[in-house]
Amino acid sequence: MNSLFNIDSPIMTFLNRVADIVILNILYVVCCLPIFTVGAATSALYYQVMKMSKNEESYAFRGFFKAFKENFRKATPAWLILLVIGILLCMDLYIAPMMGNEMISNIFRCVCFFAMLMWIIAFSYTFPLFSKFENTIKNTMTNALLMGIRHLPFTLIIVVLNLTPVLAVLFLTQFLPLELLLFLMLWFSTVAYINGMLFHRIFAHYIPEEEAPSPELSEICTEENTEE
Repeated sequence: MNSLFNIDSPIMTFLNRVADIVILNILYVVCCLPIFTVGAATSALYYQVMKMSKNEESYAFRGFFKAFKENFRKATPAWLILLVIGILLCMDLYIAPMMGNEMISNIFRCVCFFAMLMWIIAFSYTFPLFSKFENTIKNTMTNALLMGIRHLPFTLIIVVLNLTPVLAVLFLTQFLPLELLLFLMLWFSTVAYINGMLFHRIFAHYIPEEEAPSPELSEICTEENTEE
């Protein structure tokens, strides 16, 4: 019986992992409240969950704020750029049905939907890239889109997972109190943890040992953003 509650037992390892996920989720939600810090918070969350998914020992609280501080300068402008583009695309989708010509309206709507899909892909990859690689804002955002297109099967899974909270709020409004509790306690860090395992497989293509990075992407740096 005592072995079940040994610090290295599977049960205690699982409970510690759940506790770390809850701590990270609460930290992420709190750090996203100022809005302009969403980019740095997302990069910090991915930095920590990707360490966890490799079973690397790290304190959730300390690791999160260490990555938050190191990524703030680049992740914040990238997030603000994506935010402005996202708002403009939403406005375009709202305006599209008001166009007089139905054919033009439908074409414009299709273009907006395609642009929104590209936006979602860029958003999904940009902040995990900041957490893993050292690069400029421009190159990171460019690489985010190129990687997302190149690894489309993984991207579809990542995008679906990222959109699940939005879809839940829109179509399961009767469970909104439960959803809000899940969002506060578990949801974002759990999704990031699952995505992190996928990103490990994707990023492995761009950090080969003693080889140059893939020429198909613009200046991806193989040096990790934070020493692990």
